[in-house]
Amino acid sequence: MNDQIQKYNVDIFAWSIIKGRLRIDTINETLAQRAEEAENLAKELVEVDTNSTTTETEINSIDYDIDQITGGNSARISEQYGIVSAAVNHVKSDLERAQGEYDRTSNDRETIVEELEITQGDMTQTDGQMKGKKTDLQKLESEIAATSAQIIRMEELAQKEQNTYYETTLRLQDLNNQLRALDEGVSEVRSAIKSDNRELGSLYEEIRDANESLEKTSEDITQLKGIIPEKKESLEKTEKIEVERKSELEEITKRLKTIDAEVDESSKIVSATREELIKVQARQDALKEAEDAFLKRQRALAKVLELRDTGAVEGIHGTVAELGTINPDYAIAMEIAGGNRLSHIVVENDSVATACVDVLKRDRVGRASFIPLDKIKTKAPSKLPNDTGVIDFALNLVNFDQKMLPAFEFVFSDTIVTEDFDSAKRLGFKGQRAVSLEGDLVERSGLMTGGYYQRSGASLSLQVEDTSPEIVERLQGLETILNGLREKQKTLSEKNKEIDLELQDLSKKNYRGRIELDKYEERFDEQEYRSSVLKERVEKATLTVNELEKQIANLMERDAELTIQRERVMAQRDQCNEDLTKSDSAKLNQDIKDLKEVLEQYKKQREKIQSDLTALKVALDERLGPKAIEIESKIQALDAVIPGYEEEIKRLELEVAEREKEFVKLKKEREQIDEAVKDKRVRQLELRENLRNFRMRLEEIREAQMSNEKAVYRLQTEQNRLETDIVAFIAELKALTDVDEAIEERKDERELTYRELEEFQEKIKEIERELEAMGPVNLKALTDYETERGRYDEIVDKKTQLENERKEILAFMEELEAEKTQKFLSVYNEIADNFATVFAQLSPGGEAALMLENPEHPLMGGITVRSKPRGKELVTLDAMSGGEKTITGLALIFSIQMYNPTSFYIFDEIDAALDNVNAHNVALLISQMAKASQFVVVSLRDTTVRKADLLVGVSNLDGISKIVSVDLEEVGAES
Repeated sequence: MNDQIQKYNVDIFAWSIIKGRLRIDTINETLAQRAEEAENLAKELVEVDTNSTTTETEINSIDYDIDQITGGNSARISEQYGIVSAAVNHVKSDLERAQGEYDRTSNDRETIVEELEITQGDMTQTDGQMKGKKTDLQKLESEIAATSAQIIRMEELAQKEQNTYYETTLRLQDLNNQLRALDEGVSEVRSAIKSDNRELGSLYEEIRDANESLEKTSEDITQLKGIIPEKKESLEKTEKIEVERKSELEEITKRLKTIDAEVDESSKIVSATREELIKVQARQDALKEAEDAFLKRQRALAKVLELRDTGAVEGIHGTVAELGTINPDYAIAMEIAGGNRLSHIVVENDSVATACVDVLKRDRVGRASFIPLDKIKTKAPSKLPNDTGVIDFALNLVNFDQKMLPAFEFVFSDTIVTEDFDSAKRLGFKGQRAVSLEGDLVERSGLMTGGYYQRSGASLSLQVEDTSPEIVERLQGLETILNGLREKQKTLSEKNKEIDLELQDLSKKNYRGRIELDKYEERFDEQEYRSSVLKERVEKATLTVNELEKQIANLMERDAELTIQRERVMAQRDQCNEDLTKSDSAKLNQDIKDLKEVLEQYKKQREKIQSDLTALKVALDERLGPKAIEIESKIQALDAVIPGYEEEIKRLELEVAEREKEFVKLKKEREQIDEAVKDKRVRQLELRENLRNFRMRLEEIREAQMSNEKAVYRLQTEQNRLETDIVAFIAELKALTDVDEAIEERKDERELTYRELEEFQEKIKEIERELEAMGPVNLKALTDYETERGRYDEIVDKKTQLENERKEILAFMEELEAEKTQKFLSVYNEIADNFATVFAQLSPGGEAALMLENPEHPLMGGITVRSKPRGKELVTLDAMSGGEKTITGLALIFSIQMYNPTSFYIFDEIDAALDNVNAHNVALLISQMAKASQFVVVSLRDTTVRKADLLVGVSNLDGISKIVSVDLEEVGAES
């Protein structure tokens, strides 16, 4: 990744230098062009300025000549000409305004005079109309009096005839009421006979269907009695096997849990041991790297050790740090206690030290400190203080060859290692040199050195005991034990999985067997219940048939009696009609009615004439009279204003004439002056246009010069920035590679765009982010990998097991779905058959059916109701009338309840939208079904009430509900 970053940086710097140099060349060319353009603009500016000055001088000269020719009167005459012209226009405007006011006022007066004449004509006409209306009113009064007298005479005559006619009419009404009651009785009896006959046919059909269903149910019950015992015996055997397998699975599971716990514990021990090994090896490597880095910086020390290794100087033992080993727990404390003395070189005697010093001087590689074993003066540690937190003398915590004792006594002296900083302080303040395990040092003088300690590689450290071989041997033994446990775990897991799969199969098989057995038993119970219901239905239907046959015979006798009564009443009614036809009462009443209508018309005409007279009088007194007076006052006001307008018009006409004479005189004088200076004026206009063009060109040249200077400044600024950037890029590129070689390599290549260079920078940032995200090397990576690998394998096994279980569950769901669909279709078909049968009973001659919206997948769609009432086309529920919807809904409710009857039903005014025939059919069906269940029906229809066994009436009496019940069966028995 670092190589990629370097490559991208080289491309960015090299191409930036190339593009910067090319841009500088372009800027230099542009600056040369701008300099040439600035020079041309300066020359043109001088030329245009000179021409402008010359033209302006010539214009002033022409003005002077014109003044000499006109004698100075030109300006004065022009000024007077303008003033007089404006005065003439102003006076003419006033004249036109005054004339307009005069004309408008005159027109208004003429209009008002015409309006006055019209108003006076309306008043004359209204007065004539009032006289005519009064004459008509007198004639109507006489007609009204004559008509009223004639009506009184005819009413006295009609009163006598009316008494006889009234008695006959009352008799006729009574006979009609009797006939209507008899007609309703005959119709009701015949309708009941027809309904009973239909009901009788339905009962015969019901008995036949019930006998057929009973025969099929008996066959099904016999078949189920043979199947159920076999299924029970087979299920008991498989359930016994399942219990045995569960016991075996529990035993294996217990053993597997024990093995799993042992494997987990062993894995933790192996992981801890492996981590310990990695830490020891990493610590040894880190110490080695630190030692190598220290020797690279300490050339003198490295040179002496080289003399030892090559044998050039005998008697060099090595550094103090090399000659001793320590426990890693004391590494920081021992490093602080030894300090720089750990890098001192231990030699056999002072001669060896002298020889080494001579070599260092000769090679000029630096200085080093030596500890000659024969000359070094040391002091053995005194007695260890008996204090809390004291570990031991530092000298006693180092393992070394006893020959090197003087050297280590010199380095560590009587320094004491303590567990914490507080213990070190107590010893230090008592005159002891003490260091804590965290590296906090207290000198005998009381000087304290401490804080956070971080190795910097500036000194050597004592060697840590290398325990890696022992750890490796221990790790191999632990891994052998762990592998053995895993083999046992794998064997038990496979056996556990095998038994678990077998147990799952047994459990599913037993579950399905139990469901199948329950289904058979449920079916057996249903068939037995259905058989008893069918038998009871046949018995009830047979009783109902006998009752209906008796009821039909009684109704036919009642029909014959009502027919005889009806014929007798019709004969009496015909006689009454004949008597009424011969009576004159009707003619007299009609004549009186006609006269009253004529009298009413006369009265209306009188009221209208009176209203018209009132309106005409109001119009004459309140509207036309005041309006005429108002118009006359307006005319008088206009007559007072018009003379003033005439005087003002005459004055303005005289003033216009005077101003026009003065205007004509000034116009002649001005034309004479213009003719004298005409040529000079034309030349002056041409010069003024040229002067304007020169001045505009001067502005354009100055703007061009300003724009050119700004462009030159921008280019110079960009050139300075590019030169600075190129110097920086060359310095950056020089740190990475040879500048000339990098630029030469890209000389013939395609020039990269700035966008491509930005993409390189983005790639560098991305790589740096990846490097940063990687972080330091994780020494626990291998251990973590093994752990995660084990988890991954375990998850894969679980995933495979879950996938298999998912397939089995989906298969089982499909079986349940098929069984659910089959059960639904079984119920649906029976309800659909019931629906067709019930609808035919409720609407004789009609047809109805239930249809699935999705026949292929019944559970994924709804159910549509289609019905065909008698005499109509097949329609859906939305296109039906209210009564048809009620019949269809009741048929669906009854068909569902026929499949699974309940003990009682409550209906609230279900016949409200039905006619008498349909209400009778619904009541008849409820009466039939009431033999198996109890029905509570709220109704206001006589046809429904007559079919009830018990009537309950509720009335409101002084805010209290009063209930009255009547048992129709008891009433029928008494009658």
